[in-house]
Amino acid sequence: MIADNAGYIMWEDSELVMFYSNNLKTTPLANIMDENDEKAIEAVHGLVSIACWTGSEVMHQTLFPVPAVVAAYNCYMNSVDRMD
Repeated sequence: MIADNAGYIMWEDSELVMFYSNNLKTTPLANIMDENDEKAIEAVHGLVSIACWTGSEVMHQTLFPVPAVVAAYNCYMNSVDRMD
């Protein structure tokens, strides 16, 4: 049985990162959903822009839209695993 409002979120940074959440806004409609699917974006509480260095900037970082759970993780991880 699949739990309501739960599922995996796959996000590719320098490597593939997998999150599991039981706090999705909605229950996913399919086992695999495209990153541009409006229902997938709604399920992860929307997208948030985070600033990242891509290597081509001198003074300003590039903004990337990411699932809200990724932005929360980056904000509250307190520098853990930043050097991996």
